[in-house]
Amino acid sequence: MDATLRQEAARLRAMGSSQAATFLIENGRQSWRPTFVLIQHLSWKVVDQMRLAEHFLPKKPFADAFPYTVFASFMAVDHFLAAIDRVWPHDKSDRDLLDYHLGPILQEFEQTEKGKLAVQSFRSSRQ
Repeated sequence: MDATLRQEAARLRAMGSSQAATFLIENGRQSWRPTFVLIQHLSWKVVDQMRLAEHFLPKKPFADAFPYTVFASFMAVDHFLAAIDRVWPHDKSDRDLLDYHLGPILQEFEQTEKGKLAVQSFRSSRQ
């Protein structure tokens, strides 16, 4: 993270979870990648994790897995899968692209028994 993003992260941390999430949602940056870097480097209450995921993830599936990896890095498996379920695209090609990016993330979650059960349930609901 460069100095500018570190300063912005410090400013967002001082706001607290709810206010920082609202700020990011209302004042999104022109480039999405720095926003996701900021999101990944802050602590979020679960309700704010879901707000951020529901705002930033429902766009067309991203061209790489980075945004999904960011959210998976700090969300519990059940919260992450609930967020993905809420933003699941209707278009088949978008679903296929999202599923492609989620593959490695879901495999990581399957390393625990709780994760394995959650992922199996999620995958069965998607078929």
